[in-house]
Amino acid sequence: MKLARLEIRRLPGIDEAFSVDFEPGAVNVVTGPNASGKSSLVRAVRALLYPDDKQFSDLAARWHTSQGELLCERHGVEVSWLADGRPTAAPTLPGRESIGAFLVSSEDLAALGSTDAHISASLRTMLAGGYDLDAALSQAPLASRPRPQKMARDLSELSERVAAKENEYAKLHDDIAQIDQLRQQLIQTRDAGARLRACEDAIALAETFAHRKALESTLIEEFPGGMDRLKGDELDRLERIESAIAERERELAIEQGGLRRAREQLDRTGSISPQDLEALQSSLDDQRDALTELERQIEAEQERIAGQDQALQLAARRLGSAQAEPLETLDQDALESLEKLVDRVQVLREQIRNLTGELARAHSSRSVSGRPAERLRRARQALQRWLDGARLSPLEGVLWGGLSVVAVLASWRLLGPQDSAITPELILLILLAVGIPASLLIGFLQRWRERQRAQLDFMDTDIEAPLGWTEEEVEARIERLDLELESATRHEISQARAADVREQLNSQRTALDKAREKLKDFAEALGISADSRIETGFQLWCRHLHDWQNEQSERARAQARLAQIRQRYGEAQTTARDMLERHGMAAEENVSSRDVAGLLHLLAPRMRRNTELHNDIRAHERRVEELQTDIAQHRRQLDAVYEEAGVKVDARDVLVRRVDRFADWQALEQQRRAASLEIARLEERLSDEQELLSQARTQQREALESRQAELREAADQRDRLNQRIAELETRHEDVLKRRELEGVNGEYEAARNLLEAELDRQLLVAAAESLVESVRTTHQADNEPAALALAGQWLDRFTHHRYQLGFEHGEFTAIDSRDGRRRRLGELSTGTRVQLLLAVRLAWIQQAEAEADAEPLPVFLDEVLTTTDPDRYRAIVQSIQEIVIGGRQVFYLTAQSDDAAAWAEWIEEGPPPHRIDMAEVRSSQVQRLQYELPRELERRREIPDPGGMDPLEWADAAGVDAIDPWRDAGTLHVFHLLHDRLDLCAELMGLDLARLGQLEAFLASGRAGELLDREDRQLLGLRARAARQIIVDWQLRRDRPVDEATLHACGLISDSFMPRVMTLTRRVGGHPRQLLEALRSGEVSRFRSDSTEQLETWLRDAGYLNEEAGHQRLSAAQISTETGLTADRITDLRAWINGAIIDPLA
Repeated sequence: MKLARLEIRRLPGIDEAFSVDFEPGAVNVVTGPNASGKSSLVRAVRALLYPDDKQFSDLAARWHTSQGELLCERHGVEVSWLADGRPTAAPTLPGRESIGAFLVSSEDLAALGSTDAHISASLRTMLAGGYDLDAALSQAPLASRPRPQKMARDLSELSERVAAKENEYAKLHDDIAQIDQLRQQLIQTRDAGARLRACEDAIALAETFAHRKALESTLIEEFPGGMDRLKGDELDRLERIESAIAERERELAIEQGGLRRAREQLDRTGSISPQDLEALQSSLDDQRDALTELERQIEAEQERIAGQDQALQLAARRLGSAQAEPLETLDQDALESLEKLVDRVQVLREQIRNLTGELARAHSSRSVSGRPAERLRRARQALQRWLDGARLSPLEGVLWGGLSVVAVLASWRLLGPQDSAITPELILLILLAVGIPASLLIGFLQRWRERQRAQLDFMDTDIEAPLGWTEEEVEARIERLDLELESATRHEISQARAADVREQLNSQRTALDKAREKLKDFAEALGISADSRIETGFQLWCRHLHDWQNEQSERARAQARLAQIRQRYGEAQTTARDMLERHGMAAEENVSSRDVAGLLHLLAPRMRRNTELHNDIRAHERRVEELQTDIAQHRRQLDAVYEEAGVKVDARDVLVRRVDRFADWQALEQQRRAASLEIARLEERLSDEQELLSQARTQQREALESRQAELREAADQRDRLNQRIAELETRHEDVLKRRELEGVNGEYEAARNLLEAELDRQLLVAAAESLVESVRTTHQADNEPAALALAGQWLDRFTHHRYQLGFEHGEFTAIDSRDGRRRRLGELSTGTRVQLLLAVRLAWIQQAEAEADAEPLPVFLDEVLTTTDPDRYRAIVQSIQEIVIGGRQVFYLTAQSDDAAAWAEWIEEGPPPHRIDMAEVRSSQVQRLQYELPRELERRREIPDPGGMDPLEWADAAGVDAIDPWRDAGTLHVFHLLHDRLDLCAELMGLDLARLGQLEAFLASGRAGELLDREDRQLLGLRARAARQIIVDWQLRRDRPVDEATLHACGLISDSFMPRVMTLTRRVGGHPRQLLEALRSGEVSRFRSDSTEQLETWLRDAGYLNEEAGHQRLSAAQISTETGLTADRITDLRAWINGAIIDPLA
């Protein structure tokens, strides 16, 4: 089905109805700004085909189908289909669950939506032969389970705990057998501890006596008396008090200096008190206000006089006088004479005005044709003569009738009896038969000559001739000439009358000039303007004279008032000047309010400064008094410090020496007191041991130390015996109470049983996954859905063979032909993800229509190529054009007007795209865009011409990169395969096939045979396989470098160790063996050795530690056998590739 026309009369969101015509056999590019109705077209089509909404709509569409043209209408929620004006059944459409695939928007393609999830689920079921194998694996007992690593570690720890407990119990049994023997030994050493403590106290007492005696001797001999009166902080107190006194004295000096400067400034500014200055300010304010008021009155009177002067000048101008002085010559007789002259001028002006109007009316008359009447009259006479010559006269009619009669008689006579003789009748008939035609011929020739002469006379007049010179045309032209002749005659009469009027007008103008000149001379003699009097009525002119006289009186009165105000103003100026001079302030002769205000402005800072100086003096005096009081108080505190220390006042040196030794004296005194307390304590403890007490007081230390050694040996043995017996008994009771060995054995057996059960479940899950994967792989290889294969073809074309479509575990993936990696949708760029999902959608809708045997519906693409680069944009455009050529209608909706130009330019075959601008369709509702996005010219790296260039120079110019051997061979640049065929390499780069993976995908597609010949395809295939073998052989003989991604992937290094291990990895250049050696040598502190062993195992399993490193490489013959390329070519190719490889571990 193809949409030809769509009418939207009513649809939610559309205020006014509109209709759009589409091209069924081409791509319809619908452009327009946002909210212009592009999406409404899609909503309208969906509302017609799948009317499942309950909203009221009024729509109509005309469809082209395989059965003919169908009309679809929707009114409200009811949809009807018509064929040739008769109701018909709705066409077969794809299922409702597939409708989302026909509308492809940029939001849908950014991530998997409901439509893509439905497609994925269907493909997954088909690949599994109609069964949902993933659902079976997701249910118990086949659901995947995590590895029981924790259970294994727990079992190992329990086993170690059981062995440790068994060893502990065996040793405890041996120790308990010795308890009786230890108790016998304890009885023998029972009293040794008490005697040892007493002996130790006696020794300590003797030592304390000796220590106290030495301290007392030192205190008496080395320190002066009175040290006990010191507190130790005397110097600090003295320094604080002296610092405070010095600070107060500095402040006192500053305040006294400030007081002196304030008084000096006050003396310089005058000794006027603030009260006197305030009184002066008040008086000056009053004088300023008085002067200001008088100045305002003077200015007002001056403005009033100026206004009266202007009014007087206006009145004078109205009178026509150039000056505003009184007119002495304007009496009654002069006014009457002036009025007579004015009346004469006005009468003449009125007569001239009437003649001018009559002349204008005469000039308004004009001829219709603009030709003279005489020429028109001659032309009419010529046409009339021509018309008279063209008509038959009555005589010619009679002659033609007679000729007919004669012809009849002559015929009868000739055809009748021939035996009669020639008679006069026959002679008469002969004469008539000859004479009548001759007469008619002569008359015809005369009329023809007259008509030619009349026609020539008409042509001489240069007037437009009749169209065909027929009687009807000539009569019509005569009628038009009559009208033109009448118009021309009236125009000539009007021109004659205009000449007479013009002569009268000139005469009257001459008289008017003389009258105006006489009036002007008379008015100038009077001192007024004649023009003003002529233009003004007599009464109005008299009123102007009266106004002029009133203005003169008002002006005189205003000047008198101004003189009085100026007199008062002078008196006020004198008063203000006297006041300023009395207070010693200079004043000008003419003092104004502005001068007084300026003095007040200057007086205000002076008043503020005077007040501030008085306040500063009082503040300084108060502060000086406070500082002197503080200094006296601090000096009394200073004397008290000396008195408390027991030295003379101001004997600072003596106090300093005593304070310096106070800490030593205090330490010795504290030691003496502590020794006395210790002696009292020890004597109290030895009160029952008089012998030991006596030996201590008499300092018999050798006897005490000898006795101490004997008792300590006995006491140590007793303590060891007590501790040993207590430990053994406690451990025995604890073991009997907790029964740890039995508990650990029970935990061990339980953990072992759980681990065995989990092992059985893991084996079952692994077997199920292996079986399901085998079934899935086998079935997928034999029964790949057509939709999946078609989607792969679309993606291959969209991406220029860069990506191939994959489908694993219900998810779409893209296999990068450059490096062979399988990337999930989240790992793809936005543009590539859009192209993959678009390819899936296009393939799926074809299968959905085929399964339902439904009419193919149009596909709507809504802004799906906004994130696509120009190369892939063009590939998708050309691919969609193939869909259109195949019979499907496509709509592309975009807000960018330049997209339509891109479609038109990049479509190579088939019908050109049909553009619909919604801003034009809905011009009354949608405003056109005012701006366009700036466009940048596409810059693509030029491929240099290989002619005459060295391969290395050409590779550098073409931007060929070196070979990274640890990336997939698909990233290998084709130059490294074709360094001896630069022309073919440049051709492949022009086809955007610069990488080996893209080249292999291209060779596997059907397009390779269209663009490359068979020999080149065979050469490229052999060299591609050989290059992969060479890269793999190189990798098998070397270790693979380790990077950050590798360390994260192994999962064996915690976040706390990862930064240090990464630093070490970078330091060893990523070499795996050097990294392991550095970890074993402890360069990463506290990194466990078992983690190092696990990391080594993982690196070996992952191929980073190659056991075949350094082995013999494959020979050229071996590679030739596997790839089919000759051995010499392989040798050359291997040498080139090995030279281009950059080994990161070299």
